[in-house]
This record gives sequence, structure tokens and C-alpha cells, in this order.
Amino acid sequence: MGDFYSYYSYLMYLLFKLYADKLVVSTSSSLLHTAVDLVNETKLDDEIKSWLAFAAQKIVEVNALAKALSGHKDEVI
Repeated sequence: MGDFYSYYSYLMYLLFKLYADKLVVSTSSSLLHTAVDLVNETKLDDEIKSWLAFAAQKIVEVNALAKALSGHKDEVI
């Protein structure tokens, strides 16, 4: 799941520096041209899979960060 705790720490810093209603958690770019799901990639080596995040995995990570920042840490995977 990427570097979740580094992202979370940085976003918490921003949350306290800015007003909470101004912070938006999102992907850095559109997922339009991103492969859909890493699960479908059955021929890739497991080590290579661990380096990749396709659209489905990116959405899970962004959602987890948003929940953690809004105080719902118990719902984060």
C-alpha cells in the first residue's frame, strides 16, 4: 500500500496547518489511462506486483487516507 504512513503523516501536518475543510485527498492525476486492477495481472512476478498500483489499488489507498484523516482510523485497512 505504497508508503501509507509517510503520506498520512504529511497529510496530518497539512491538516493542522490548513483548515480541515480545505484539505482534499485525491490521486495526483486522472485514473483514466491506468490499468484497472492488479489482480487481473496473473503472469507478473509477485515481486514486480508489489511495486505496482493500478486504479483499484490506488482508490483503496486514497480512501484509506481520507478515512484516517477524518478520524475513522478504525476503518482503515
